[in-house]
Amino acid sequence: MKAKNSLIVLMYIGVGLLACSQGTIPASIETATVKPLSSTAIPITPTYTALSSCVSVVKQPSQNLPAQGNIILSGAPYYSGAPLFTPSYLLDLSSGEKIILPQEKNKVIVDSSFSISPNRERLEYVQENADRNEKFDKILYIVTADGVENTTIPIEINQRGFHWLDNNYLLIENLRDDWTSTSGARATLWLFNPFTGEKRELFSDYPDQFVVDNLLWEFSLSRVIYNSTLTRVIYPTVVNYSPVIRLVDVQTNQFLVDIPTTDFGKFPAWSSDGKRMAFATQTNKQADRDSYQDEIFILSEEGELIQLTQLSNANNYSYITGLSWSADNHQIAFWVNNTDWEKDHTGVHLSVVDTYTKEVYEYCDFGNSDGMIYIPKGNPIWSPDGKYLLVNLQDPSDDRHILVILVEISTGNTFQVGENYQAVGWLK
Repeated sequence: MKAKNSLIVLMYIGVGLLACSQGTIPASIETATVKPLSSTAIPITPTYTALSSCVSVVKQPSQNLPAQGNIILSGAPYYSGAPLFTPSYLLDLSSGEKIILPQEKNKVIVDSSFSISPNRERLEYVQENADRNEKFDKILYIVTADGVENTTIPIEINQRGFHWLDNNYLLIENLRDDWTSTSGARATLWLFNPFTGEKRELFSDYPDQFVVDNLLWEFSLSRVIYNSTLTRVIYPTVVNYSPVIRLVDVQTNQFLVDIPTTDFGKFPAWSSDGKRMAFATQTNKQADRDSYQDEIFILSEEGELIQLTQLSNANNYSYITGLSWSADNHQIAFWVNNTDWEKDHTGVHLSVVDTYTKEVYEYCDFGNSDGMIYIPKGNPIWSPDGKYLLVNLQDPSDDRHILVILVEISTGNTFQVGENYQAVGWLK
């Protein structure tokens, strides 16, 4: 069956879990009671046949792109196999003007250091010496959306994991010099104001914190994730031999709820207002390569847990590889591999879920006119107005060939806006 549009709308029936009392463990995710959104909710036909033959052909943009703002295109060698000193730049979508980001001679931008402030007005990134035999200095840069303001701050060699907490403060992981495998988390977490120089350490050393395995968390070394108001924090622990996400009230130092998982959760991220945290987790305890059943959940600041998706109902397989909140905290974009092994269909699709209605919008494969299907790379990036997404696509025949694609949410229309760079953010 051929799909006529680039966007396929799927309705999933949500699952609700009641908030748990302080200090208690909720019913396991696998056995949670299913509550339909309403008696008129429309169940989907459990098939993805249409998606297997649904390809959105990436178009070259017209002279004027429909979206507004400046996107950040990184030329860091990690992304495109480019020379070390390929510049990164801001691209004005209205005019096509390119503004080269400040980059000192013989220094390279740290590929994982790009971060956008919640109000989409400032970009942060870090540079370090290209020659590892020289003194290993790092410099933090703050640049505004028009590329004019330029603040530079020397930082310590053992600092990493830069991320805006709100519009004034950055979170920075600080590697412990005296760390051993038995001394707790590998790093501490610091709050830093790049405009005043103010900094202080946030508490991150919980006695029952799980510190052994790798986590798919942004701050995987300090192993804590604070909300933007610093009133809530989560950390990984183990209860009755099971992986758990623990929610703590920072002001009272009391834990509010333990969320049983199979993997400590993947990609946990607070909404910018600090009221809700989204994460993905594998809901099939006996999962192997062919039976992943990842779903997305929302945890409120009060400890109420809601299952947002039922992706695996369609073909008993879903594997989520990244997620991101829209600027208004209304929607979440994510990549999901919804392979149907019996139908010999494999693919990773862009999807968007409305966090209030629980409707899931799933988009077609991205390809070219010759039938090539591109491979997604990195998290989807929301436009400031929530009408578009930026995605990076990799050529399956050449992993150094990357396309930057603009996706219109309402139609699924796609436009190429860059090549052999990787989009890392979107400013106003």
